[in-house]
Amino acid sequence: MKLVWSGFGFVVPVVVGVALIAHVLLVPPQYRGDYDTFGMLAVAVSALVLPLGLLLNRRGREDHFMYLPVVAWGVLFLVGGLIPIAVVQGSRFWEGRAQAAQEATCAELAETMSACTSGGPSIAGMFQAMCEASAPEARSACLECVRAAADPCNPRGCEAACSFGPPR
Repeated sequence: MKLVWSGFGFVVPVVVGVALIAHVLLVPPQYRGDYDTFGMLAVAVSALVLPLGLLLNRRGREDHFMYLPVVAWGVLFLVGGLIPIAVVQGSRFWEGRAQAAQEATCAELAETMSACTSGGPSIAGMFQAMCEASAPEARSACLECVRAAADPCNPRGCEAACSFGPPR
């Protein structure tokens, strides 16, 4: 029977095992299932395995785990860790952009309604606060209705959409 590793290849599962134990002991339970937490764990494992693999390659040794060189495991952990981090951070970026766009549209709606009622900045602030505190579906329906109206001061049929529903 052939060994699963050769040379210092056994270090790869040892480092992964120690990292998983540290993850369970050090990371609070509410963050253990997050993709970016696992991504950071994989990058940390890569930070240990990759230099070791490079060092072993310079010495001219054939160190493998599961028939892959140790340095290849370091690269796999690095790429495998950066992908979930990039995906999670990217989704957070786009969620933030969408929320900023909704808040900007609420400000636009508040300005329009304030101009229609000639109520000034206090009325605009009240409309904006109501819009931002509304359920996302109600907010979208109201904004679409007011934008589509020929006369923004008299958006027919928008009363139901602009009731702003229950707070989110």
